[in-house]
Amino acid sequence: MIKKLLIGLGVVIVLLIAAAVIVPTFIPVETYKTQIAQQVRKNTGRDFAISGDVSFSIFPTLGFEANGITFGNGPGYTDANMAALSKVVVAVKFAPLLSGAIEVDRFVLVDPVISLEVSKDGKPNWDLAAGKAVADTPAGAPAESPSTAQADGGGIDLAALKLGEVRLENGTVSYRDQSSGQVINLSKISMDLGLPGLDAPMKAKGQATWNGEEVGIRLDVNTPADLLNGRKTPVVLNVESRPVKLAFNGQLTNAEVLTGGGSIDLDVPSVRALAAWAGAPLQAGEQGFGPLQLKGTLGLNGSRYSFADAQIAFDEIRGTGGLTFDGSGKVPYVQAALTVERLDLNPYLPGQPGLTAAPKQEGGSAGQTGGGKPADGWSDEPIDATGLRAINADLDFRSGEIVIRNIKIDRGAVKIALKGGRANITLSDLALYGGQGQGALTLDASGKVLGVQQQFQVTGIQAKPLLSAAVGSEMLEGGGAMAVDVTSRGASQRQLISNLNGNGSFKFVDGAINGINIAEIVRRIGSLDVKAVFDPRAMNVPQKTDFAELSGTFVVRKGVAQNSDLLMLSPLLRMTGKGSANMPQRTVNYRVEPKVVATLEGQGGKKDLKGLVVPFSITGSWDKPQVTPDLAAMMGSDPKGTVEGLIKSLTGKEKGASAPATGSGAGQAAPSGQGQPATQNPADILNKQLKKLLGN
Repeated sequence: MIKKLLIGLGVVIVLLIAAAVIVPTFIPVETYKTQIAQQVRKNTGRDFAISGDVSFSIFPTLGFEANGITFGNGPGYTDANMAALSKVVVAVKFAPLLSGAIEVDRFVLVDPVISLEVSKDGKPNWDLAAGKAVADTPAGAPAESPSTAQADGGGIDLAALKLGEVRLENGTVSYRDQSSGQVINLSKISMDLGLPGLDAPMKAKGQATWNGEEVGIRLDVNTPADLLNGRKTPVVLNVESRPVKLAFNGQLTNAEVLTGGGSIDLDVPSVRALAAWAGAPLQAGEQGFGPLQLKGTLGLNGSRYSFADAQIAFDEIRGTGGLTFDGSGKVPYVQAALTVERLDLNPYLPGQPGLTAAPKQEGGSAGQTGGGKPADGWSDEPIDATGLRAINADLDFRSGEIVIRNIKIDRGAVKIALKGGRANITLSDLALYGGQGQGALTLDASGKVLGVQQQFQVTGIQAKPLLSAAVGSEMLEGGGAMAVDVTSRGASQRQLISNLNGNGSFKFVDGAINGINIAEIVRRIGSLDVKAVFDPRAMNVPQKTDFAELSGTFVVRKGVAQNSDLLMLSPLLRMTGKGSANMPQRTVNYRVEPKVVATLEGQGGKKDLKGLVVPFSITGSWDKPQVTPDLAAMMGSDPKGTVEGLIKSLTGKEKGASAPATGSGAGQAAPSGQGQPATQNPADILNKQLKKLLGN
């Protein structure tokens, strides 16, 4: 009995082998090619063709191999075919099919070229519903859906699907949106997939080339059946490329939108390079947007992402906090609350419209060009602020140090609201240059040119380091308060400075004006050293004038700051002043009137010059101002009469009166003819020098 059974089983096996070898040779392949094409056309409305050889096998696997397969596109799309393959190989185990299970022994796609496209009216070419034929559906009878067929037992049980060798070789996928012009191309795609069953872990590994960069992908899904049926399942994803590396370990739910969360580790060597690779290059200056490392807990809800317990390293910024990203709108939106060690905003601001010191020129004094014209130091390079329109954001930073333009803040809080190309930057809790302050900076790139508005109020600050950073000048020192409110618009740094408008005020105490010693000028006049007094070289020697208080207000129009109420108080002098500072040209034209209010004995003076007013002008470049007495004001319209009064105020004598001689024999003139010069009256010396200087 057993012998007969074995003989019978052997006969069956032989017959099956013979069928696998002999039967495919009797299948009319060309007939089936035509029938397959007709069925595809009927159900999709698309052309289908197999131009190459086709072969079949039955045992031990039900196999099919076809070469030269094309699947046509619909009308109105760019490419003629939606899909094309040079070869497809399918081998399914025969025995499991008898029980309704699918065990794919081999599934290989060679050189697949898939073209995905969205038409101008928003219709994707992979939507095949409109092309399906419904002529065979009886009138009034609803079309049977695949889910219904499966429920009635006519379908295949996907839960029993098992995959052996699944491989994709040298694939190409393109995506084109006709309405937006967006084009994405993936090439050299290869993928190996392991799926023992939908209830068993799936492992996929592959790579593709996108925009010239190779991207490697590893994906592990714990239970594919849960993912397909909208249930939560553990997922591990690793993306490796030169522009970006991403590691995710968490859970995903594939419902109406993909949701989930888990730990994430993101490493971007250059955000600027990543943006360019992704087809959205950043145009905000040449610095900034470099390395980015982000670790934390990721939350995913469609195109919305969140990062909690985040550790962020971006360029030189190091911080902790939380961040959310929403890419569902036309412009991405970012919200973040971070605490950072140091925040340097300069690499992310378009241009440099802040005030900086003019560079020194070779072969001349600072502030002068080779041609003798003032070097203004402002750039004509167009400012590209399109980066401000690339994203909307609400950012809240707290930092140990903040740098904006040339100004350094020891501690502060910064809030940035960016929407539609307009960035409102609010500064609070500022500790800077020994004082406290607050301010606001608005950058408006919503129009054709950049708009800037700055407001700052500071108290208890040290003037010298602040003004050096803000306007490139160290002419003033002392502690006090400042308030500035200015606006401007322009396409370049020079235009921003030239269009600057606004106002401000200042008050400093216990300080000094560097570069000029007003008391020394008055002392020289009092000593009758007229030649030294009016020698520009002598007056340009670096000096300073101490003061107890210095205050005033100013108005800025078209880059020119005007002041008319300068007041300086010191133990020796009271000084008023008025004039202007031309910021586009970096020049000053200012007049001051110091008045002596106390004796200058302590300053080397020999006379009590109380009440004397000595006006002088400060003109020239910021870097090398020229200080000269205002002779016209000193002499008035009648130089002769003014000289008489000046001589009397300085010497206490009328013109022509004899002054006591110095040395032995005081009061007597030297005898004539004895070779000794006659003693001269100091008043005569002053009179002659002034008249000579004024051209008599």
